[in-house]
Amino acid sequence: MEFEAVDGSGVLLDMRSGKYFRLNETGSEVWRLLAETSDPDEITTKVSTSHDLRAVDIRGDIDSLLGEMVRLGVVVAEG
Repeated sequence: MEFEAVDGSGVLLDMRSGKYFRLNETGSEVWRLLAETSDPDEITTKVSTSHDLRAVDIRGDIDSLLGEMVRLGVVVAEG
């Protein structure tokens, strides 16, 4: 999977299938954080801090994004 930042957002390209996925600014931030941790709590904390939001308010969105990434085969769930 290749990631390219584009004007604050990003594009993921699956080199095997040729499929690409567009990410908004927050999705791009989550993608970069996945290189550091796969813990949804840590990702939520870091995103909430960088955007001055309450973690409880964005946790559902983070979980939805991570679930969609797993469903599309962009990332593999642990455990």
